[in-house]
Amino acid sequence: MGSASSIPGARDKARAAAAAAAAAAAADAGPSVAETIFALDQEHDTLAGVAEACLARALAGEDKTMRAALTAFLQARYAAEGLEFLLAVRRFAAVVDETLNERAQAIFDNFVAPGALSEVTLPKDVRNRIAHKLVTGTDLDSDAFDDAAAVVSHDLVKDALGSFVHMNRAS
Repeated sequence: MGSASSIPGARDKARAAAAAAAAAAAADAGPSVAETIFALDQEHDTLAGVAEACLARALAGEDKTMRAALTAFLQARYAAEGLEFLLAVRRFAAVVDETLNERAQAIFDNFVAPGALSEVTLPKDVRNRIAHKLVTGTDLDSDAFDDAAAVVSHDLVKDALGSFVHMNRAS
C-alpha cells in the first residue's frame, strides 16, 4: 500500500473524501468518527489498538459512519481493496451452503490470484494454501480465508489506519 506522502495531494484528497463520507453517513445520527475515535482512545493504550478497533467497527457494520469514512479514506489512498477483501471474507464466512466453492473461487479470483483486479498483498505460502484448498476441495470451509484476512488486517492497521486515526482525532 502506498503512503499518502508518496502521492501528490493524497493527504488533502483523503481528508476531503473522509469528511464527505462522514457527513453523508451522519444521517445515521450516530457519533462522528472523531467522537468514536476519542472514545476508543480511552479504551486502548496504543495507536494500533485504536486502529484495530476502528477496523473492527467498520467490518461489523455496527458503525456506518466509521465504515463510510474508512472506505473513503482508503479509496483516496488507493488502498480500498484490503477493506473490500475483509468484507467479502466476512460475508463468505457467514453463510455455509452449497455455493461455498463458487463463492470461495470468486474471492480468490477477485482478491487473491496473482494479477487480480483488486489483488491484496499476501505471503506466497498463504496464497498457495488457499489455492490448494480450492483445487483439491479439501479443508474448504468458512474459515478458508482466515489466514489471509489476518495478514490483510495487520497490514491495514500497520500501513494505513494509524494515519486515519490521526487525521480523525478531535483537535
